[in-house]
Amino acid sequence: MDTVTLVLAEPIAAHGRDLTTLNFKKPNGATIRRCGAPTKIQRADSGEAVMLLDMDSYARYVSECAQIPMPSVDALCAEDFFACVGVIDGFFGQSKTQEKAGTETSS
Repeated sequence: MDTVTLVLAEPIAAHGRDLTTLNFKKPNGATIRRCGAPTKIQRADSGEAVMLLDMDSYARYVSECAQIPMPSVDALCAEDFFACVGVIDGFFGQSKTQEKAGTETSS
């Protein structure tokens, strides 16, 4: 899976045009170092492991992998932002979101 295409629920403006899809490129080591870990494991007071989501890190991944500026990421509706989170998680083997309707993968 080298590229994932996500159909947006609501178009966004980027690069002077309206986009209805985002094409995500798989992150490489340099991208991972720049964007950081999107998830972190922390121990709760009860001792249970809790996964924390770093939304700023996810936003950096969306900007880099979909090649859109950060103001365009900020303009995503909640549904689309969380669909993007699912795509990013899929690159790390954390999600099967790409198999849902609205996304397709290509090599």
